[in-house]
Amino acid sequence: MKTPVTKREAVETIAELEEIVAGAQAKEELLLDYIDNISAIIAYQCSLKEQDLWMADMIRRGLYKPDEELLEILKEDGRYRYTEEDEVIGLA
Repeated sequence: MKTPVTKREAVETIAELEEIVAGAQAKEELLLDYIDNISAIIAYQCSLKEQDLWMADMIRRGLYKPDEELLEILKEDGRYRYTEEDEVIGLA
């Protein structure tokens, strides 16, 4: 990003930076929500099915990337299933 020279360029740069900050804040809120969810799952000792659902959501969103061996085990156990487009369709 080049340094603004005119007032108009400065205003445009500020608008761009505000948009970047807003996006970062939204992502931060989403990540905090995921942390809150897993914390509740742990605190309330939810079932393995609930844990699997949370994990599947994190895998689908790219926030958890299990190694291929673990992913294969989850698939074989029926705990993680895919459609052709690699979308989660359900858990056992």
